Amino acid sequence: SDVFQKNKYFDVHVTYAKNNSEDICIAISISNRGDEEAAIMLLPTLWFRNRWMAGDVSEKPVLEILNSNRNIGVVKASNEKSGDYFFYCTGANDLLMTENETNTEKIFGVPNASPFVKDAFHDAIAGNDSRLYDLLKNNHKGTKFSPVYRLTIPAGETQRVILRLSKDELNDPFDDEFEQIFEKRKRDADEFY
Repeated sequence: SDVFQKNKYFDVHVTYAKNNSEDICIAISISNRGDEEAAIMLLPTLWFRNRWMAGDVSEKPVLEILNSNRNIGVVKASNEKSGDYFFYCTGANDLLMTENETNTEKIFGVPNASPFVKDAFHDAIAGNDSRLYDLLKNNHKGTKFSPVYRLTIPAGETQRVILRLSKDELNDPFDDEFEQIFEKRKRDADEFY
């Protein structure tokens, strides 16, 4: 493909490091392999598998944005099986929320009960639907969530996005300990292998 011959692509590398079984640190590194500055949009997504439509759960789970501050965004994830977890993001341009429910209009030609369908992020961003984007940005409860990162990466450089999913409500989820967790897990893996 012409894209690879001209090196006009990004490498995306995701690293997970467990602090413990209920506290997972996430780092996403995006490298611009091209010879020019380039823009990319990243939407790391947290969602609940749709088991409520089939009646597999007695209570529909919920994701709720507790803090939409650009410095630290916090989403509470609650379901009957695992209880509450907290998802932390930092530096996001926006936070979007929808439902993990089928777009019946696209699939079956039946009008949707609401605009909050599982492919709403795509329609809002790739479809350039600013009205829908604003709806998703102002929606604070749902079953599918994504922080939006609009990045412009210089040629040959890498930018990093960090996230955390924890059972604990953390005051400072991205403190010095966050980086130390990655270092500890790398040492553990190096020793094991």
